[in-house]
Amino acid sequence: IGEPKAENQNNMLVCAWGEIINIMDMNQDAYYCEGTKLPMITTFFNRNGQFSILGFREHIFTNSQSAVGRYMAIAEFSFVTLIQRFLAKLHNVRLHYGHPDMVDAFLIKQTAGVSRGSKQVNVNEDVFLGYEMLLMTKGITFLEFMSFGKGREVDFEGASVFLKKLAAGAAIQLRSRQDLQLYTNQKTVDTR
Repeated sequence: IGEPKAENQNNMLVCAWGEIINIMDMNQDAYYCEGTKLPMITTFFNRNGQFSILGFREHIFTNSQSAVGRYMAIAEFSFVTLIQRFLAKLHNVRLHYGHPDMVDAFLIKQTAGVSRGSKQVNVNEDVFLGYEMLLMTKGITFLEFMSFGKGREVDFEGASVFLKKLAAGAAIQLRSRQDLQLYTNQKTVDTR
Protein backbone atom coordinates (compact mmCIF):
# COMPACT_ATOMS: atom_id res chain seq x y z
CA ILE A 1 0.00 0.00 0.00
CA GLY A 2 2.68 2.49 1.01
CA GLU A 3 6.44 2.63 1.17
CA PRO A 4 7.72 -0.44 3.07
CA LYS A 5 10.10 1.38 5.46
CA ALA A 6 7.53 3.98 6.44
CA GLU A 7 4.77 1.42 6.86
CA ASN A 8 7.00 -0.82 9.01
CA GLN A 9 7.82 2.10 11.29
CA ASN A 10 4.16 2.99 11.68
CA ASN A 11 3.14 -0.64 12.27
CA MET A 12 5.60 -0.94 15.14
CA LEU A 13 3.73 1.71 17.13
CA VAL A 14 1.05 -0.82 18.05
CA CYS A 15 3.71 -2.93 19.80
CA ALA A 16 5.64 -0.03 21.34
CA TRP A 17 5.35 0.37 25.10
CA GLY A 18 6.59 3.19 27.23
CA GLU A 19 6.75 6.93 26.89
CA ILE A 20 9.88 7.26 24.73
CA ILE A 21 10.58 5.47 21.46
CA ASN A 22 14.08 5.18 20.01
CA ILE A 23 13.74 5.00 16.23
CA MET A 24 16.60 3.24 14.47
CA ASP A 25 17.21 2.02 10.93
CA MET A 26 18.43 -1.45 10.04
CA ASN A 27 21.89 -0.05 9.24
CA GLN A 28 22.40 1.39 12.72
CA ASP A 29 24.15 0.21 15.84
CA ALA A 30 23.69 1.15 19.47
CA TYR A 31 26.85 1.04 21.55
CA TYR A 32 26.76 -0.38 25.07
CA CYS A 33 28.53 2.65 26.57
CA GLU A 34 25.89 4.94 25.06
CA GLY A 35 23.15 2.81 26.61
CA THR A 36 24.42 3.71 30.05
CA LYS A 37 23.48 7.34 29.30
CA LEU A 38 19.83 6.54 28.54
CA PRO A 39 18.51 7.50 32.01
CA MET A 40 19.55 11.10 31.26
CA ILE A 41 17.26 11.14 28.22
CA THR A 42 14.07 10.92 30.27
CA THR A 43 14.77 14.31 31.85
CA PHE A 44 14.46 15.99 28.45
CA PHE A 45 10.98 14.59 27.94
CA ASN A 46 9.82 15.28 31.49
CA ARG A 47 10.40 19.04 31.42
CA ASN A 48 6.75 20.02 30.96
CA GLY A 49 6.68 18.41 27.54
CA GLN A 50 9.33 20.83 26.28
CA PHE A 51 10.79 18.45 23.69
CA SER A 52 9.07 15.92 21.47
CA ILE A 53 12.07 14.80 19.38
CA LEU A 54 15.71 14.42 20.45
CA GLY A 55 18.33 13.94 17.75
CA PHE A 56 21.82 12.50 18.19
CA ARG A 57 25.19 12.38 16.49
CA GLU A 58 26.04 9.40 14.30
CA HIS A 59 29.34 7.60 13.94
CA ILE A 60 29.71 6.17 10.43
CA PHE A 61 31.47 2.84 10.91
CA THR A 62 31.75 2.08 7.17
CA ASN A 63 34.09 5.00 6.46
CA SER A 64 37.13 2.75 6.08
CA GLN A 65 35.52 0.39 3.53
CA SER A 66 36.10 2.48 0.37
CA ALA A 67 36.60 5.99 -0.99
CA VAL A 68 32.83 6.27 -1.46
CA GLY A 69 32.36 5.15 2.15
CA ARG A 70 34.68 7.96 3.28
CA TYR A 71 32.76 10.46 1.16
CA MET A 72 29.42 9.32 2.60
CA ALA A 73 30.87 9.54 6.13
CA ILE A 74 32.00 13.13 5.52
CA ALA A 75 28.63 14.04 4.01
CA GLU A 76 26.80 12.44 6.94
CA PHE A 77 29.03 14.23 9.49
CA SER A 78 28.41 17.55 7.74
CA PHE A 79 24.65 17.21 7.72
CA VAL A 80 23.86 15.04 10.74
CA THR A 81 26.29 16.73 13.13
CA LEU A 82 27.43 20.18 12.00
CA ILE A 83 24.26 21.41 10.29
CA GLN A 84 22.00 19.79 12.92
CA ARG A 85 23.79 21.76 15.65
CA PHE A 86 23.26 24.95 13.70
CA LEU A 87 19.57 24.26 13.02
CA ALA A 88 18.79 23.21 16.59
CA LYS A 89 20.81 25.63 18.67
CA LEU A 90 20.69 28.84 16.66
CA HIS A 91 17.42 28.64 14.76
CA ASN A 92 15.26 26.12 16.67
CA VAL A 93 14.15 24.49 13.40
CA ARG A 94 15.84 21.12 13.50
CA LEU A 95 13.35 18.59 12.18
CA HIS A 96 13.33 14.79 12.29
CA TYR A 97 15.76 13.87 9.52
CA GLY A 98 15.97 10.21 10.23
CA HIS A 99 17.41 8.15 12.94
CA PRO A 100 18.49 7.52 15.75
CA ASP A 101 16.08 10.10 17.09
CA MET A 102 14.09 9.48 20.26
CA VAL A 103 10.49 10.63 20.24
CA ASP A 104 7.63 11.19 22.65
CA ALA A 105 5.48 8.09 22.12
CA PHE A 106 2.22 9.78 23.09
CA LEU A 107 2.63 12.58 20.55
CA ILE A 108 3.73 10.22 17.79
CA LYS A 109 0.62 8.12 18.21
CA GLN A 110 -1.48 11.30 17.90
CA THR A 111 0.13 12.43 14.63
CA ALA A 112 -0.45 9.41 12.37
CA GLY A 113 2.84 7.73 13.15
CA VAL A 114 6.56 8.15 12.68
CA SER A 115 6.74 8.32 8.88
CA ARG A 116 4.46 9.21 6.03
CA GLY A 117 3.93 6.29 3.67
CA SER A 118 3.10 7.84 0.29
CA LYS A 119 5.89 7.53 -2.29
CA GLN A 120 4.33 10.23 -4.47
CA VAL A 121 4.13 12.89 -1.74
CA ASN A 122 6.53 11.80 1.00
CA VAL A 123 9.77 10.59 -0.61
CA ASN A 124 11.77 11.80 2.39
CA GLU A 125 9.30 10.25 4.80
CA ASP A 126 11.20 11.08 7.98
CA VAL A 127 11.09 14.87 7.83
CA PHE A 128 7.29 15.01 8.00
CA LEU A 129 7.31 13.99 11.66
CA GLY A 130 9.35 17.13 12.36
CA TYR A 131 6.87 19.21 10.37
CA GLU A 132 4.01 17.84 12.45
CA MET A 133 5.81 18.62 15.72
CA LEU A 134 6.55 22.20 14.61
CA LEU A 135 2.91 22.67 13.66
CA MET A 136 1.96 21.47 17.16
CA THR A 137 4.59 23.94 18.55
CA LYS A 138 6.55 21.12 20.18
CA GLY A 139 10.28 21.37 20.77
CA ILE A 140 12.89 19.48 18.78
CA THR A 141 16.54 19.49 19.78
CA PHE A 142 19.92 17.89 19.13
CA LEU A 143 22.04 16.34 21.89
CA GLU A 144 25.81 16.14 21.77
CA PHE A 145 26.53 13.67 24.56
CA MET A 146 25.23 10.54 22.80
CA SER A 147 26.04 8.95 19.47
CA PHE A 148 24.91 5.91 17.55
CA GLY A 149 26.71 3.91 14.88
CA LYS A 150 25.54 3.90 11.28
CA GLY A 151 26.53 2.06 8.14
CA ARG A 152 26.45 4.08 4.92
CA GLU A 153 26.74 3.09 1.29
CA VAL A 154 30.25 2.06 0.24
CA ASP A 155 29.73 1.70 -3.52
CA PHE A 156 29.09 4.40 -6.08
CA GLU A 157 25.74 3.03 -7.27
CA GLY A 158 24.26 2.79 -3.77
CA ALA A 159 25.49 6.27 -2.87
CA SER A 160 24.07 7.83 -6.03
CA VAL A 161 20.65 6.19 -5.45
CA PHE A 162 20.59 7.52 -1.88
CA LEU A 163 21.61 11.05 -2.88
CA LYS A 164 19.07 11.02 -5.73
CA LYS A 165 16.35 10.11 -3.21
CA LEU A 166 17.32 13.05 -0.99
CA ALA A 167 17.26 15.50 -3.90
CA ALA A 168 13.91 14.24 -5.21
CA GLY A 169 12.44 14.33 -1.72
CA ALA A 170 13.55 17.92 -1.14
CA ALA A 171 11.79 19.02 -4.31
CA ILE A 172 8.62 17.06 -3.52
CA GLN A 173 8.44 18.44 0.04
CA LEU A 174 7.68 21.86 -1.40
CA ARG A 175 4.24 20.71 -2.52
CA SER A 176 3.23 19.04 0.74
CA ARG A 177 0.38 20.12 3.00
CA GLN A 178 2.77 20.44 5.95
CA ASP A 179 5.04 22.86 4.09
CA LEU A 180 2.09 25.06 3.20
CA GLN A 181 0.95 25.11 6.81
CA LEU A 182 4.46 25.93 8.05
CA TYR A 183 4.77 28.87 5.68
CA THR A 184 1.33 30.27 6.48
CA ASN A 185 1.25 29.55 10.22
CA GLN A 186 2.74 32.24 12.45
CA LYS A 187 2.94 29.95 15.49
CA THR A 188 5.99 28.18 14.07
CA VAL A 189 8.21 31.26 14.32
CA ASP A 190 10.82 30.94 17.06
CA THR A 191 9.69 33.07 19.99
CA ARG A 192 12.54 32.36 22.41
